[in-house]
Amino acid sequence: MKTLNAEKIVLCFGFAGVAAAIFLLSYFDQRGLSNEDSIYFMALARSLSQDLSFFPHGGHNSWWPPLYGVLTGIVAKAGIGDVIWASKFLNVACFAITAVLLYRISPSHDPLVMLAVFPASVITISFFSLSDILFLPILTLNLLACVRLYETGCRRFVLLMALSALFLFLNRYIGFFILSVNGLFVLWLYVKRRLSFGRFVYSALFLTVSAGLMGLYLYFNFKLTGMITGPRYSSPETFFEYTYQIIRVFGDDINLMMVGGHNHLILFGSSLLVQITVLWLVFKNGQWKALFPSKENIPALLFLSTGAIYLLTLIAIRATTETMHLHYRYTAPGVFLIVAGLLFSWTASRQSTCKNSRVLLMSLMFVSLFVSVTTQALLNSQRSSFMFPEFREMTIEKYKGVPPKTIILWGEHLINYYSRDVFVTHPHWNTRRTGETWDGFLYRIRKMYPDHAIFLQRFETRYIDGLNQHETVNRALYKLLENRDQTEWLIPVYIPENWNQSL
Repeated sequence: MKTLNAEKIVLCFGFAGVAAAIFLLSYFDQRGLSNEDSIYFMALARSLSQDLSFFPHGGHNSWWPPLYGVLTGIVAKAGIGDVIWASKFLNVACFAITAVLLYRISPSHDPLVMLAVFPASVITISFFSLSDILFLPILTLNLLACVRLYETGCRRFVLLMALSALFLFLNRYIGFFILSVNGLFVLWLYVKRRLSFGRFVYSALFLTVSAGLMGLYLYFNFKLTGMITGPRYSSPETFFEYTYQIIRVFGDDINLMMVGGHNHLILFGSSLLVQITVLWLVFKNGQWKALFPSKENIPALLFLSTGAIYLLTLIAIRATTETMHLHYRYTAPGVFLIVAGLLFSWTASRQSTCKNSRVLLMSLMFVSLFVSVTTQALLNSQRSSFMFPEFREMTIEKYKGVPPKTIILWGEHLINYYSRDVFVTHPHWNTRRTGETWDGFLYRIRKMYPDHAIFLQRFETRYIDGLNQHETVNRALYKLLENRDQTEWLIPVYIPENWNQSL
């Protein structure tokens, strides 16, 4: 008992370290650890907290689902104010709630299962104002509902399963994969006679309703923007190129102590060596067999199989469309699920009572936290010249004179979080330069924001090639930037007839 209480105290220090890192690293990053993918979430949060509107800047974005932005807006409205800081409070809550749910799922209530939230990829996604970290508590809640349905057969867990599946989808579109997990699990329960036919039909009905609501939201996207989930392009890689990309990203994921190891090889190698040494000490002399779950260990089997299905879904989606670059942001949920499944299996074995093994595994938590914070701090120092509050005020001051209903191409995306009048964006790109065409981009933006004027923020033409844009975009940019007055910092691209503003 004393050992378990001591471990809980140590874990609390770990959680406090993650929370402190989230706020401190964000403070010393000039954009508050947000990026261009944060634009819609933070703009929606600002729109909800200030204007009570679901349509930031007067338009709807189908690229990202709304749940993270909605919850951030609620936190901001509750008293935090600034949407960036509100998102950090939400991230801390998501990290802690995920750990608590794991503890509740554990049949033995072993605190060591909470170590599943301490791989470097999970810690790192919690730093950023993005929806990735919210995915984990919703996913864990769904699997908790599955476990409780197995244990009790109560109908309320079917409802919880269906609702959490819907919320998972509204957080990230890939969340639809959980319907396959839930459907197969319910079918397995029926085959094993742990569900009556009536409750099986009841479960199937609720999961079907959840799937229908997902489809309804996609139809809503299509009606408003002409796209189901934003622009999608066929995957440009050859089979061998894509295979290499998969090997590389999963090779990085083997090191649970660090992400982005190819950028810091010494740190990556050192942390990997520590991980291998600790795991060898814990699982030597055949103790690794404890990582294989028994047939009765439903939490372990469920988490491991869900992790495998998630990663296979991710690979399949990326193989057909270039929706994202495969890296730790997208593989983190799979890593989390597999690590949690292994911990559920190990904590159910006799080996988990070995005090030395438990101490060694706990030590990995602090190694992962230290390396994750160090890596992110190094990145911050390379790209940030200002602290977040200072850069935020500079950005607001810079765009203060821009009139309402203005879209600026290649401006500072931070202004999207703090202005209801100015919207910064640019065409979608990829490294193969096969992204959105110039005409396609203008058609999409004018359809979404028909009464907005579009301007290009001046920059040097030598930067155009590094934007990785479609060749039609490059030609348009050269044409717009050539022979312009150097004092003209906003260059007109499209002015609607009813737009009567002056810069």
